[in-house]
Amino acid sequence: MIPAEDDYRRLGAAHVVGAPLLSAGARVGNRARGRIVLAEGTAP
Repeated sequence: MIPAEDDYRRLGAAHVVGAPLLSAGARVGNRARGRIVLAEGTAP
């Protein structure tokens, strides 16, 4: 999964994703720039 950094933090707090595999600055949406995070989902 590739969530935005804020979403990754929320998902991490809920134990839905594991440790980040990669983090990078990128264009998010039409104009905004932000950080995205590559992470594996965790098993329920």
